[in-house]
Order: sequence, then C-alpha cells, then structure tokens
Amino acid sequence: FAEVWKQALSVSHEQALTVRKGSPDAAVVAGADGALRLQLGPVLDGIRTRLLAQGVTFAQAIPTTDQTIVLVRSDLIGTVVVAYGIVTTVSAWLPWVALALLIAGVLVARQRRRTILNAGVATVVIMAVLLAVIGIGRAVGIGMLASNGSVITPAAAGSVFDQVTQALTQRILALGVLAGLVVAAMAAR
Repeated sequence: FAEVWKQALSVSHEQALTVRKGSPDAAVVAGADGALRLQLGPVLDGIRTRLLAQGVTFAQAIPTTDQTIVLVRSDLIGTVVVAYGIVTTVSAWLPWVALALLIAGVLVARQRRRTILNAGVATVVIMAVLLAVIGIGRAVGIGMLASNGSVITPAAAGSVFDQVTQALTQRILALGVLAGLVVAAMAAR
C-alpha cells in the first residue's frame, strides 16, 4: 500500500501540473465551481494493476470509477491556474532577458565598476524581497485554506507549498548569494 500511495502522490503531483492545461485525462482536475478534485479512477487502476501483478486475483473485482474527491474548494483556483500558466510561460525566457539587459547596461555604463556594484546590491535586495513574498504567500495561502474549512490541514498545505516552491526558493537564494559575492568582490577592490 505504501508503494502504491507513493506512486499515487507522485502521479497526482505530475497531474497537478497539467491542471493548468485543462486536460480531462489528468488525475487532478480544476472544476469551474472552484474545486480541485482528485479523480479516483487512475488511483484504483494503479492498485488493481499492482495487486494483479503480485498474484492477488480478487483485485480483478476492484471496480473502475469516475468518482472524484474534492481536495480544495476555493474561488481562487481559476485565478491560480491562470497565474501559474503565465508564470510558467514567462519564467522560461524572462531571466535571460534580464541578464542580457544587465550586461548591456554594464557595457554602456561610463563607470562600469560602480554599475556592477549597484546591480549586485539591487539583485540582493530584489532576492530578499522575493523570499519575503514567498513567505507571505505561504502564510496567506495556508490561512485561506484554514478559513475556508478545507479538509487539508495547514501542515499538509504548508508541505505542498514548500514542495512546489522549493526549486524557486533555491534559485532565488543562489542568485542572492552570487550577487552578494559580486558586491563583496567589487567592494574589496
């Protein structure tokens, strides 16, 4: 059961990423009524397949179903899906545009050393603000779930939020540290 549950969570996480596309085949589906639902069909199919592979013949009796479980109900789910799609699209090319503009700014600057120092300080400040925004977003999101009477506990919601934002947070920290090193190197000159 533990292995099937782990696989179900992995599949549901992958499927959550397909929610923004509105695919009807996804295990997790965002409804027009503001509900995020887990479709039980793929989970039961996985359980049936594994049990049959292990020789448990009565698993053949596990029914196929189109039933769903409401994970979260919120008016903001549609907005979140749209925002996630925009962020995903923009996040692929925006860092490269920012880097090109930064390099162009340094190249045309009269005082390149000072420009690099200012860019480093600005980057550190921006990264600190972004980390604060992620922290505030986590607190607000968990608070909204708790106030809407969600079946998801705040600890579980926090864990999901942390998992989803982990890569972003690591990149922000890495960029902030790199910018801090640039500032330190320029200040030591």
